[in-house]
Amino acid sequence: GSAIDVNHAHASNSNDQHCSILHVVQQGNPRTATTLQFESVSLCLFFHIREYCPTLLNTTSITFANKSTRWSLFYQNENVPQALKTHLGEFPNEKEMKMLNASMIFTTAKTKERAGLKKLSLEKRGFNVGPVQDLQTLSKIGAEGMFKRYASTFRINRHIDAMTEYIELWDILRMCCGLQMSKYWRNQLLKPSLRNPQLEPHPICGTTDIDDVERKFIGTSVYKLIDQYKHAAMLNKPSGGDGQLDGTYCSRYNAEVTRLGLNKLNSRSPRVDSQMPGFYKDQLKELIRYYTGNNVGDNVRA
Repeated sequence: GSAIDVNHAHASNSNDQHCSILHVVQQGNPRTATTLQFESVSLCLFFHIREYCPTLLNTTSITFANKSTRWSLFYQNENVPQALKTHLGEFPNEKEMKMLNASMIFTTAKTKERAGLKKLSLEKRGFNVGPVQDLQTLSKIGAEGMFKRYASTFRINRHIDAMTEYIELWDILRMCCGLQMSKYWRNQLLKPSLRNPQLEPHPICGTTDIDDVERKFIGTSVYKLIDQYKHAAMLNKPSGGDGQLDGTYCSRYNAEVTRLGLNKLNSRSPRVDSQMPGFYKDQLKELIRYYTGNNVGDNVRA
């Protein structure tokens, strides 16, 4: 069976097994499946900590660095396990990274050739680099195949079936639900007059019962386990900005895309936004523009 006992962590008794990875940084250009990589390596870190140093599981943190926080979140406590996602262009100074015990960098690229060059460049700077995810390889082996590569890096193959089931369901939600859904599916959800005719229909979202996928996802043993740890809660959402899943969140958000014409990445809706953190000023402007057909949103104050 693939179920996990959500009430008991497991610590390896082998002397040669230990927490070899405590800190993870994920960085890559937008639209190179960075969210998939971050979800995958963060899940691996969570289970690595659970397997080899479970006393640290309560403090294991999944976070995002933006222009204001930059890398400061990553330096708060060397002994706190942490996965950090960022789109900032530069990795932290290698001397600072080396101050953090057991750190590993993960990044993405569009092509296999570019992935090899990025890995070589980072290793020359002295970083410990995990598998570099490229879109060419990802299209061949899928999210499941890529996840197994990460799991091997973190030495957590014991629950690979349960974790793979979780990632497969999450990947469908990532494409077909929420703020960072596929641009092809978002376009397909729009009313015909608002669609971009150059975008093809999404290959699976149109025939997927998204509420059924959402219910299966929140019913997995991995979801239930992560739900007990507030600092890792971001993992249980299609993206960090989405609200709490409840079995119908995705269909409600998708209905709002159609109703309000939300044709931009990270578009929010007042009707479901009560579940979402931080109603940003520029996104509020965007909603008002599409809802009223003018630029009255420029007067909004957040």
